[in-house]
Amino acid sequence: MAILKCKMCGGDLEVTEDMTVAECEYCGTKQTVPVVDDEKKIKLFERANRLRSNCEFDKAAGVYENIIADYEEEAEGYWGLLLCRYGIEYVDDPATGKKIPTCHRSSFDSIMDDEDFELVMENSDSVSRQVYREEAKYIEEIRKGIIEVSGKEEPYDIFICYKETDENGERTLDSVLAQDVYDALTEKGYRVFFSRITLEDKLGVEYEPYIFAALNSAKVMLAFGTSYDFYNAVWVKNEWSRYLKLMAKDKSRHLIPCFKNVDAYDIPKEFAKLQAQDMGKIGAVQDLIRGIDKLIRPDSKAEQAVIPETVVVSSTSANGNALLKRGFMALEDKEWSKATDFFEQVLNTNAEEGQAYWGELLADQKCSDAEGLCEILYRKLADEIKEVTLDAEIADRYPEFSKKYGFLSIFNQQEIKQIFYHKFSCQSQVASLEKMIAANRERFVLADSRLYQRAVQYADANLKSKIDQVIQVIDTRLQETLEEVKAEKEESMKAAVAQADTYFEALDSALEIANQVASRNALKNEAAYQEDLAKWTAERDSLESRRIVWQKEMEKYREDYAAWKAVYGDVIEKWDEEKRKYAQDKKKLEEEIERLVDQKCLIDGFAAELRLKKANEAIYRAEKQLRSLVIPEEPDRKDEPEQPMEPILREKPVLTFEDKIGKEEVRKVFFAEWKK
Repeated sequence: MAILKCKMCGGDLEVTEDMTVAECEYCGTKQTVPVVDDEKKIKLFERANRLRSNCEFDKAAGVYENIIADYEEEAEGYWGLLLCRYGIEYVDDPATGKKIPTCHRSSFDSIMDDEDFELVMENSDSVSRQVYREEAKYIEEIRKGIIEVSGKEEPYDIFICYKETDENGERTLDSVLAQDVYDALTEKGYRVFFSRITLEDKLGVEYEPYIFAALNSAKVMLAFGTSYDFYNAVWVKNEWSRYLKLMAKDKSRHLIPCFKNVDAYDIPKEFAKLQAQDMGKIGAVQDLIRGIDKLIRPDSKAEQAVIPETVVVSSTSANGNALLKRGFMALEDKEWSKATDFFEQVLNTNAEEGQAYWGELLADQKCSDAEGLCEILYRKLADEIKEVTLDAEIADRYPEFSKKYGFLSIFNQQEIKQIFYHKFSCQSQVASLEKMIAANRERFVLADSRLYQRAVQYADANLKSKIDQVIQVIDTRLQETLEEVKAEKEESMKAAVAQADTYFEALDSALEIANQVASRNALKNEAAYQEDLAKWTAERDSLESRRIVWQKEMEKYREDYAAWKAVYGDVIEKWDEEKRKYAQDKKKLEEEIERLVDQKCLIDGFAAELRLKKANEAIYRAEKQLRSLVIPEEPDRKDEPEQPMEPILREKPVLTFEDKIGKEEVRKVFFAEWKK
């Protein structure tokens, strides 16, 4: 027996090795539990469940991942991952007093369609599977409710993430800094999610639908922090970690860390590659808003429309040419802001100068020339290449093993599937890269950039050639990468096939050892069966003669019993009557004493002392009578004659195949060898 913690209330659960579902005696919740067959597994689950209960979902998910890596068939590990993915916390239901789930990390995807839920179903037994499904349905209804409410919210431009109060309940500096920026952004016409104000009219309702709507619509998140602890506070981290996952899928989103009075070591490592804003610098708010304007530009939607590609002859003045040169020199020095200013001055005098737009594009991408732009764009695309799991094509080996080892019928269908149809996979980027190359040829990666559109529209022959060269270089590098990943895929497939060969060699070895046990048991059990069958045959053949002897013994028994009853029958009957009377008197007195004691407990008020005295006297008299009762003594007599047993033929012995080979021993030996 092992002690686990309740997933809902944290109380102790006493769980045996064969249990997959338990009921908490503290909160009354019926819940699934892991198979308690390993001390390490129990410790991992305790840590993971504790972190999840504290709403540290990312840390908890990491522990559940470790559990799954070591125990691939543990359904509770996959279920824990699901609870973290949807941010499930169990809270008290005011109506019933029971623990019910609430969702802190909603999703557009149904929990019922999640791959991990399928693994939960695949690895659970019939009892726990029902509990998992009911809980998943409940969570799914919560998720649908959140999506329904969030769908009615207007989209946000910006999400401000920060810690509102410190450990003393006082307002934090983070909150004050965030509100200053919130006020400035709303004055500029942005729609901003700032929980202190946005949620102030949402008291008494769940916040998650509104947070979910804001996270999924905002193009920019501002993450404020004045200390390591505030940046990593549970609910602050819950917001920015969710947004980072959205950024990974949508490159148009941006997260800007806004810090003050902290050094680089106090900023979460997840922000290492992000451009941060030091709010302690003079003009920080203005710089921040200017940066946001460049990212979002809510007032320039008309300019973002696709502009027809045309060629215009440049008419830049001598002063404009000088500014262009200054701009490209600033690019060489990596002074991106200064370069942008020079190119803007050129455009102020000639709004159709393609080279100025090209220069601004280079500054925006933080590169000095076309070669650098190619490198940045290639890396950006390379970062988006996804790995897909591919299953190696392995021949069906089950018929071969089934023919070789006749005892395989002792395994159930689930075990056959896991043992003989094990998947051997490899990771490949080929499909993702081929899709990316096709998409980039159809629509170049910079096609949505206003600066790129203007540069193409107003490009002269030289610039047009340079832009075409950039497009060609990107395509060539992607093609080269495709050839590399195709070669890697081929090698990975070979490795997967080799892994399958090794796997089935080990399987054959384990089956051979189990087969030896089955053969040995078959010889031993067949001999024992034949011996028992011979005894049964002898019993069958002698049954009639044994019954004749028994009938004679019964006649003798009846005579002996009648004689015994004539001598001792009355004495025994009298003794039985005395025992019944003793039992009745004892029960009556015990009930009377109990009644008197109950009455005594109710005595109160007028003349209570006198009434208590009388009650004690009545109890004493009854107890005295009870003690005076004497148990009737058993009379002396001879033992009653013993009735002879009637000879009956037992069922004919049968030796099944599973009994013959010793099914449980064979299974035990096989799985012990297989685990090695």
